[in-house]
Amino acid sequence: MIHPLHLLPFLLLTLTPRIYSGVVLSPDERTLTLVTPKGQTLAPKTQPDQVGFTSAQISADHRLAGWLTLVPNCCTSYPIPSTLVIVKNGKVVQKFREELAIFHWAFSADGSTVAYQGGTVHGCAATFYKLRRISDGETLATFECNCQSGEARLPVPDWVWPVAWECPEPAPA
Repeated sequence: MIHPLHLLPFLLLTLTPRIYSGVVLSPDERTLTLVTPKGQTLAPKTQPDQVGFTSAQISADHRLAGWLTLVPNCCTSYPIPSTLVIVKNGKVVQKFREELAIFHWAFSADGSTVAYQGGTVHGCAATFYKLRRISDGETLATFECNCQSGEARLPVPDWVWPVAWECPEPAPA
């Protein structure tokens, strides 16, 4: 009979949260490797039409990893990022899909939310920003900017700046 104390290291190992120490995107963006102290695993494809990965990141506490999925687009010769995927302990915990492309994203400092920016692939229509809670997918805030005129609703929320691109433009110092 196995003594219960002999199982303690195994139980602690299985209950310990996975810590991500790195993400490695292949040069052709077709594979993404998640690196942990225990080894490496390939990130799962999460959409039937997914052809690749881009913009992989790790949260500040190293407990979450995320990336954008690349899918074919009818109107371009290249795939576009359409869904933000978040993993924790090796499992997909959230997928944020948008009708328009998602271009920039970031974890919040505490890892409880993500902010992302998106819009059209070509041309200039409204640029959108969303702040989403990872635990339940709730949209906590939105922000839009007219990239043709550079006009943004003011004031610009602090959560927008880490993912801001072209619109809104930072105020001159």
